[in-house]
Amino acid sequence: NETEKINVPMFLLGKGSYFALNIIGDSMIEVGINEGDIAIIKQKSNANDGDLVAALIDDTETTLKRFKRSGPKIILKAENKNYKSQVYEPGSNIKIQGILSGLIRKYNS
Repeated sequence: NETEKINVPMFLLGKGSYFALNIIGDSMIEVGINEGDIAIIKQKSNANDGDLVAALIDDTETTLKRFKRSGPKIILKAENKNYKSQVYEPGSNIKIQGILSGLIRKYNS
């Protein structure tokens, strides 16, 4: 759902369509992605192993995780040892929305 528009520095973008994803939670802290960051996502419907992807789960929640395939299964791995990987069987309602392209962070003083 579109809620607002933000200005993004051109060096974070290439050709194609992008969207911003507000990061909630600490599941990606081990790769330097923190709560409150804004992830810049290049819209793409497929991913390679190791990509950081925005994935829509059950048409309700978008999550940012590390993508991996294991045979026909899709694994979304958090980059925080306190979280378990999410494993999705074929036919699960999961849609890759895009690949992480950049990150915007606001520092509070």
